[in-house]
Amino acid sequence: MSATAFIRAQGLGRHGWARTLGTLALMIVLAVLAALAARGGAFPILRTTLADAPEPIRSGALALVAGALFGSALIGLLIGVRFLHGRPARSVVTTARRFRWLHLILGFLVSAGLVGALGYLLDPEGLKPLDTLPIGTLALSALMLLAGFAIQAPTEEVLFRGYILQVGWRGFRSPWLTAGLSVVLFTLFHFGYGIESALFSLISAVGLLIVVLLLDGLELTMGAHVGNNLIVAFLFQDLSNANAPSASGIAWDELAANAGVMTALILLALALRRRSTEPR
Repeated sequence: MSATAFIRAQGLGRHGWARTLGTLALMIVLAVLAALAARGGAFPILRTTLADAPEPIRSGALALVAGALFGSALIGLLIGVRFLHGRPARSVVTTARRFRWLHLILGFLVSAGLVGALGYLLDPEGLKPLDTLPIGTLALSALMLLAGFAIQAPTEEVLFRGYILQVGWRGFRSPWLTAGLSVVLFTLFHFGYGIESALFSLISAVGLLIVVLLLDGLELTMGAHVGNNLIVAFLFQDLSNANAPSASGIAWDELAANAGVMTALILLALALRRRSTEPR
């Protein structure tokens, strides 16, 4: 494995563990302040006003709160990149001159389509009973979920497959060690949701990392991450009960399906990479 331009942050900025720790401290402080604000405002509303609301609305509200927390952390990270590391905030997202919206849209569509189709094929009974709800409720919940995940998922991408990948390279000068650090931290971050979620995250971490290295940017993985979370939360999972342990053990077929989704994203990344290198 050779270090790509994205891992090297195109050689921009200044590195030092003090700058890295300062950036992480900014993230944590802003996220904690947002969490305290949510504890005093949003969570009491969720427990009272929305207690009897339809499940999709409660899940949408939780996604919005999560988006606010992750967004606060993202602001801290970008401030640190810009002012402590002295490089453009864009360098932690992509090496392209402009943000590649096409990559994001394709990643979203491929991930959402495959996750929805495979999830239904593997467990048709696992679909939420959404047909009993008014169309307005469904539309509102979908918009709430999309708004929350449009912040939460890209923040995870910027942190685990952007910033950590880049500061890891600057510190260790080993692409393999840097890639391993990104994968392990992303997996551990999701370990609290159970062993199956950790295995799911491990597969995703490896697949999405390969996509980032192929395309020298996060746009496609951002879209794929948002698409996955949106479909899972809207069609299959109650976010207010996301930590409930599985009574049937590890669903190996679902893990295999996730590996299939990652393979499709890697093939898409290869096609986009080939297209970008073709003579015009």
